[in-house]
Amino acid sequence: MDINSQDKLTILLEIRKERLDQAEKVRHRAFQVVTWVSGIFFLLTGYLTQEKLTVSLPQKFVLILSVILASGIVIVYINELENGFKTQLRILAKVETMLGLYQSGLFCQDESLFPERWAQNPGSGKFFSFIKSSLALVFVFVFVAISLKGVLF
Repeated sequence: MDINSQDKLTILLEIRKERLDQAEKVRHRAFQVVTWVSGIFFLLTGYLTQEKLTVSLPQKFVLILSVILASGIVIVYINELENGFKTQLRILAKVETMLGLYQSGLFCQDESLFPERWAQNPGSGKFFSFIKSSLALVFVFVFVAISLKGVLF
């Protein structure tokens, strides 16, 4: 099948638009997960650190197991979102290379429109590092708060 240049350009621009939209949706979903998990864990911490709350040994076991399981599920989900995000950016970099956005002198005299490092290492930003660090802080806060209150030990 032979596709003319204008049709190729139209297809590539549509693919680029779709990949940008998908990457933004993944970032938004990751941020939503952190927001919801933080809220739920902070509510749980508030409930567990009440003055008159007593927790039996079986309840402590279930609580610890539930928190560990929920944390693990969230971490796996965030890692999957990150992998999907990086895949979207690799496809995007390939399309942008085909469009000449990294080619020096094509759109701007003596330089490329986009930095070459974007094409060489797509998805190397710090967004997911921030997301994972935020979740780690939430998990540590919850553990420390309920431990100091004597709920766990």
